[in-house]
Amino acid sequence: MRHQNLLPDDRTKFAHGAKSLRIYLFPILISLLILNNFFYTSYAADIIELPDELKDLQIRDEFVKSSAKRVGSISVLRGEDKIIVVHKVNNVAYFGSEQDPIYQNDALYTLNNTRCRVVFNDKNEIVMATDTVLEIEEMYESVFKGKKTSVFNMTKGKAIFYIKNFFQYRDNKIQLKTPNTVVSVKGTTFGTEIDRATSQMLNNPKIVTRVYVSEGEVDVSSLIDRKTQRLRKNHIIESDHKGLGELVIDAERTKTFMKSFTSGVEHKGYIQTFDALKEEKESHMGAGRGGFRRR
Repeated sequence: MRHQNLLPDDRTKFAHGAKSLRIYLFPILISLLILNNFFYTSYAADIIELPDELKDLQIRDEFVKSSAKRVGSISVLRGEDKIIVVHKVNNVAYFGSEQDPIYQNDALYTLNNTRCRVVFNDKNEIVMATDTVLEIEEMYESVFKGKKTSVFNMTKGKAIFYIKNFFQYRDNKIQLKTPNTVVSVKGTTFGTEIDRATSQMLNNPKIVTRVYVSEGEVDVSSLIDRKTQRLRKNHIIESDHKGLGELVIDAERTKTFMKSFTSGVEHKGYIQTFDALKEEKESHMGAGRGGFRRR
């Protein structure tokens, strides 16, 4: 090496110079790494068409933990594009992957050609179609108090809800909110679609919420005319800016909707029928505070 032939003073100067160079280069290197990550993430967001409400957010490419309570996970993810998870508690967003945890107050955005299945800690499941927005507004469970609350907010797209163990709590509230409707779940499987196209049952709506019941019961309440309609198996109803439409019974149409986007992400487990769940509830009555009979 050339510096081995240097005089002692020259060697000292060389060492100090090398040290100074490292000191100056280190922050430059760190800055370049940060800029590279920023431009990579920005590029990923640019080449994917984002919803308008996310265009001002920096979408991170890696998982970001939330300070809120963990309530489930992304079980299955299918499609060419991405799912975006937004932690509403701090407005941080990232591109989600399979097995990523989901937290209370998270909002999920499935982009074009992306579908997913979310499994919650209470074993309930939601399958989301492409171009769907779903927010987990609240999830609370106490076996000791016999109380359970699950509130979701859906503003766009299609989703199917698989509700289990509904009758195992004396006070069980499961609700889905849409821009013009509240769906109160009685169990067990139903689908929801939010459409801006012309309705088949209502005239010239602005936003249509359409509910399909595959199994069990739900109460659909309009936020416009305040009317409520109970739906059972194979029932369909629509709600728009004028209120609730007429109840329709159509088994084939319900079946078609329930299978229209679930291939590859469908629920694999067993969902009890509504009558079986009611019988289970009766067998648990008279039990402890959580609604269970001691054995």
